Amino acid sequence: MTALERFNEMREHGTEAYFDADEIVELIEHFDEEDDRRGYTQALELGLRLHPEDVEIQTMKCRLYMYDKEYDKALQMITSLRNHADAEAMILDAMELECLYATDRADEATARLRSLPTDENTEAIYEALSGLLVEMDRDEEALLVVNLGLELFPENLTLKEERCYHTERQKRWHEAAEQCEELIDLDPYSGDYWFMHGRIMIKLGEYDRAIRSLEFAQTCDEDDIEAKLLRTFLLYFTHNYEKAVEAYFELIADERFVNEQLRSFTEKYDLSYDDLEKASQEFYRLFGSLQDLAKTLVGTSSAAEATDAFDLDLKKRIEYIVGKLILEARAIRKGGREWDAELLEDLRFLRFGDLERSDPGNSHEGNHLFDDILNHKFYQN
Repeated sequence: MTALERFNEMREHGTEAYFDADEIVELIEHFDEEDDRRGYTQALELGLRLHPEDVEIQTMKCRLYMYDKEYDKALQMITSLRNHADAEAMILDAMELECLYATDRADEATARLRSLPTDENTEAIYEALSGLLVEMDRDEEALLVVNLGLELFPENLTLKEERCYHTERQKRWHEAAEQCEELIDLDPYSGDYWFMHGRIMIKLGEYDRAIRSLEFAQTCDEDDIEAKLLRTFLLYFTHNYEKAVEAYFELIADERFVNEQLRSFTEKYDLSYDDLEKASQEFYRLFGSLQDLAKTLVGTSSAAEATDAFDLDLKKRIEYIVGKLILEARAIRKGGREWDAELLEDLRFLRFGDLERSDPGNSHEGNHLFDDILNHKFYQN
């Protein structure tokens, strides 16, 4: 029986069992990863009763103070822990810096950071702190940490990434492009770098280069949904309609996209006749708002500009096909058949030619987009 199984059994029966210090640390780390505050606290309290002098468990108590934003208590405990021979200086240094920045003592934190030895532990602290400060909405301090880190560790890839992200956030597009291309030279098989490059090219108006970069991103990572979405939009935006349709069908044939988007959509409704209008509105929100994609991912100044960028009649026909597919998918799920295998088979059956055979303008009575699909064989299963 694992430590976690024993711990859960103990909690279920309201008893208390013995765990050695390593097992307690393992439990606390598990609950921390699961973001289970109750489990973290219970394991910590048990650990402090069983092993009150263990430095690693006490360090985790200090981390709990930081989670609760009790930074002054955390700093006092860090000072105390430094007196223990078993204390890991790197962990305490990182925690102390986080507390100082969080309490608006940036000058003190920077001075402390500069005083650290130039070694691999300090390099790891710079890496962690550069991302953490962004999460804390302290971009100015984060950029300072990045620049200081690159002075000491000029070949550090993580710090170069963060520098590029900061340059992009500051809308210095040409400089960001140069930094991103440096990253690509260092790791040409990184899908993240190619996606970043495509995003920056869009900001520079270099749409063909953006499409090529996003294609490289997909080559590096076939599961990159964001790269597929952005490339599909750009194909519409640049009037490559046939390629855009092919890309769209490839997107909806992606199993992860099906699971994350189609499943959540179809499970909301039984899709009875009275629900169709509501389902249609939700469908447009999820799949018909390319102008929203433009504003979010590309920074188009207005929805009107994006709407003018693609053929509305073609978009309606695409929506019709996807709408039909959604109803089929719902029927498959409702009929108790295997979701992925059956649904993906239907997805792959669709081809560009289906657009020519569909005509949403000639729908049945009631003028609902999905009316004529009600009699489809899948819906009757």
